[in-house]
Amino acid sequence: MNGLQIPTVRMPIVSKEGKAMGVGTLNDVAESGFGGYLDFGNATMGGVRIDPTGFQNVAVDGTALYTAYLPIDLEEYQNTGNIRPDIDSLRRLKEAQKEIASQNIKDKDKINEIYQAHSLPVMFDGNGDVVGAYKKFGIINGSAIQQAFMEDAQFADYLSETTDENAIKNVLSIIQKGRSKEDRIQFDEKSFWNSLGIGSYDHVYKGTIFIPVNDDYFTYSAASGESLTPGQAADIEARQQAKERERQANANYVDPGTL
Repeated sequence: MNGLQIPTVRMPIVSKEGKAMGVGTLNDVAESGFGGYLDFGNATMGGVRIDPTGFQNVAVDGTALYTAYLPIDLEEYQNTGNIRPDIDSLRRLKEAQKEIASQNIKDKDKINEIYQAHSLPVMFDGNGDVVGAYKKFGIINGSAIQQAFMEDAQFADYLSETTDENAIKNVLSIIQKGRSKEDRIQFDEKSFWNSLGIGSYDHVYKGTIFIPVNDDYFTYSAASGESLTPGQAADIEARQQAKERERQANANYVDPGTL
């Protein structure tokens, strides 16, 4: 899904000590300053759920995280409680956003009309707040081996398998870091030929990772160890929603990568 342009906010990824992250694993992102804000239990890549115990098997470009409101898979949420974006709707979202951007539309009723015209749920309620059919996601590009997933990635529509030898070696070098000798993943010429379908090996897939953003500041409080009273949490939430409305009104139309 290359070239999908949606309004996003770019946020540099830094450690809790304030240092830039750079290339690393999804586990590094979970331990970064964003750790308490992101719902890693619902992380997906190309629509496939990532195993929370397998974040070290996912290599990411940790330069920046993008955030955007996306339609969620309502059927999945209603049946399982899992939150993931409605991947199939993102191309329609791209076309709707192109129309909105080309006309510089800011009025939320008109935005709703355009979304409906593109077979998307309306985004705003009568108060101008984002409705439950949408969720804010953190977006980052990544590559992962099969063991990273809770579901079979082989037939996923929005994951592509990497067969380039150098690309595979690069991904494995990232996820090998910090592993014991016994846990290291082996790569040799045979593995490369296996990647072309001859035999079996640890497949490497690339795609876009979507992680829901926690709007519940009590969740953030528990994750960060900070203590918030209900009144403080309500104040923070109100300020956050006001900021989000401002960000949506002034969002930059940038390409977050291989969406």
